[in-house]
Amino acid sequence: MPLILRAEARHVLESHAERSYPEECCGLIFGKELSAHQREVHMVFPVENSEKTNRRMRFQVSAETLLQAHLEAQKRELDVVGLYHSHPDQASTASESDRIHAMPSWSYLIVSCMNGKCERIQSWLLREDKSVFDEETIHHTT
Repeated sequence: MPLILRAEARHVLESHAERSYPEECCGLIFGKELSAHQREVHMVFPVENSEKTNRRMRFQVSAETLLQAHLEAQKRELDVVGLYHSHPDQASTASESDRIHAMPSWSYLIVSCMNGKCERIQSWLLREDKSVFDEETIHHTT
């Protein structure tokens, strides 16, 4: 499924990742389904990484934060279509931990942040049987 990523959303995501470095950042993705095969990211909603033990390698979004994000998206007449997080000093490929905690149908944007600078963003979609992620093509808008 191609994912359209607006430039402003990309900028907010990258800024959040660079400010959070060397810890992982995280947030929700607000957008719209354009068709069964395409969605558009209108904005990202940065949230606090509530992981308690190892923020350099893990992230967690609290249930309360998820609820707040859904309410904020509704207020903006958007849907929560996914989640983003950073991989400090690692590739932007989805990890086994990412797969275990993911849900099918959401887009998972992962930004590789090397030495405090964002290098690459990839998007991943978990198969319905939760066996593996498939990479989504990202189309960037200006």
